[in-house]
Amino acid sequence: MMTAVENFIVVDNYDDYGLKDRYIPQCVWVTNYTWYNENELEIDAWLRTHKCAMPGMIIKFLSEEALTLFLLRWR
Repeated sequence: MMTAVENFIVVDNYDDYGLKDRYIPQCVWVTNYTWYNENELEIDAWLRTHKCAMPGMIIKFLSEEALTLFLLRWR
């Protein structure tokens, strides 16, 4: 039986990369590089439109609304 792989997980209080004061405490850790690689251009465009930061494979959001929109779009 095959188990579905999560493409990302939502994590609380990840304050690395010096972004603590600019972004909400919740962030998304991309856990499936293949999924990200297949959707990279569209994800990057979405992040730019919503002014999100993506240091490495971690996505930081300016607001709860942006996080919710991301989850609605990509989940």
